[in-house]
Amino acid sequence: MALSIDTEGTDKPICPYCGYVHRDAYEWRHDEDDVDCDSCGATFEYAREVEVTYSTFVIDEAELKRRAEVKARQDAQMKEFLLRLAEQRAEQAQS
Repeated sequence: MALSIDTEGTDKPICPYCGYVHRDAYEWRHDEDDVDCDSCGATFEYAREVEVTYSTFVIDEAELKRRAEVKARQDAQMKEFLLRLAEQRAEQAQS
């Protein structure tokens, strides 16, 4: 028989039968599943609920300039790599 235990929206899953707090739930593989209580052995259903939040920050001009320079270098390196790769493939196709 299930106890009257508040088991919704808790930090750790709580067995609705005996009140045992499962501290190893991070090991549970699925976001929803059935699990056997480590304390009383009863099977209960759980749902892992994830909340996503966002934070935003101002980027100063110097940092924006630095990031643009890094991106330009990376783009140039990628372009050079792709050109070399295309040349190698062309050479391989001719052999």
